[in-house]
Amino acid sequence: SYENVAGTDYFPDWGQAGQGSGWTEFDLDGDKMLQYINLSYQGIALGETIDVSEMEFLHMDVWTAVVDSIETSLINGVDGASAEKPVKMLLTADAWTSIDIPISAWTDQGLSVDQIFQLKFVGDGWAAGTVFIDNIYFYRAPSVPVQLPFTFDHESQTFGTFNGAGFA
Repeated sequence: SYENVAGTDYFPDWGQAGQGSGWTEFDLDGDKMLQYINLSYQGIALGETIDVSEMEFLHMDVWTAVVDSIETSLINGVDGASAEKPVKMLLTADAWTSIDIPISAWTDQGLSVDQIFQLKFVGDGWAAGTVFIDNIYFYRAPSVPVQLPFTFDHESQTFGTFNGAGFA
C-alpha cells in the first residue's frame, strides 16, 4: 500500500489551460482518478520532494479512447537546478494500459532521481485526446524473496488456516 503525498497539485496549469487542456478528478463508482482533457502536456506538482533512487519502477494505469502514447517525465530538483527526461509508452485504445517504467529508463539518460518534485505527461496528438490516469506509485521488488518450494522441513515453515478455511 502507499500513501498520497500531502499537498500534491494535480493541475499546476503550466499554461495548458489556454490551449484547451483541462483537469478534473473523475469518480467512477467511488474509484477516483485523474482525467486530463485534451492532453497537450500536464503535470503533477508533488507536495514535497521525494527520493525514488531506491525504487525500481514507476507504475500507472492509463485509459484513453484516442491517444496513441503517453510521454512521462520525472522532474528532479537537484537543489534548485531542475532537470527532466521523458519516457514514451504506447497505449491501447478503449482499454486500461498498465504501465511499469523502470527507474533506470530515466537514470540511464543521466537524470538523478533523488529530488523528484514533479511529473509531466505529454499526449501523442497535441491537445487531441483525453486520458484517465490512476494508481500512480513508485515501487521495488520485496527485499526478502520467498524461497520456493516450501518443504516444511524447518519449524518456521508452517501452513495454517484462516476465515474457516481448511487444507489437507
